[in-house]
Amino acid sequence: DGGFVHPSHMGLLLSRRLAESGEGILQWQLIQHEPSVFELRLAAVDGTAFERAIGGFVADLQATLGPSASIQPVYFHQRLPANPDGSFRTIISRVRPGDRSSHMAVDTGEGGG
Repeated sequence: DGGFVHPSHMGLLLSRRLAESGEGILQWQLIQHEPSVFELRLAAVDGTAFERAIGGFVADLQATLGPSASIQPVYFHQRLPANPDGSFRTIISRVRPGDRSSHMAVDTGEGGG
């Protein structure tokens, strides 16, 4: 709906869903490509675990970000890629500062997952 959602709220929401999903989902990462376009990366033990869990993750995000948000789930086997320096950020915004009529603020800190 164009409102602002702080990255820490998204982190809490997705971490809670991770805990509820059982052992099948290992990591998550949310990337904002455009103000209303998001990529949700989930590392899972296998495709079955991903398929079983993805609906809950997307529903939680849609409820928070609003019906206009486009959320594209992407499956990764076992592990999400780290940055070249070995760090890993759970939330990334690729929206330019001038385009920030966005749902989420940019997270410039490091995150876990």
